[in-house]
Formats: sequence, structure tokens, C-alpha cells
Amino acid sequence: MTENAVFTMVIVLSLVWGGFISLLGYAMRRESRKRSTTGSPAEGSRSREKQS
Repeated sequence: MTENAVFTMVIVLSLVWGGFISLLGYAMRRESRKRSTTGSPAEGSRSREKQS
């Protein structure tokens, strides 16, 4: 591979993997916030049943 190809590959791979890791971190933070506000999963489902 030429130097330009390697350079381009490194740029593209870093963008793809960087985006994936940042989205994964974002999703994990959202899930942890959801769980901390609802308490245990059983309590969360019971409170949803009462609302409907």
C-alpha cells in the first residue's frame, strides 16, 4: 500500500471507531441515568402499570 492509502485508511478507521465508541458511551450514560431514576427494574414496571 502507498503512504497515501495508509494515511487515508488510518483517518477513516479512526473516524468510524471513534464514532462507534462515542455512541456506545452516550448510550451507556443514558441507560445508567434511566436506571438511577426508576430504582429497581421491578419497581419501574409496577409504576408504569399504575399509570396506564
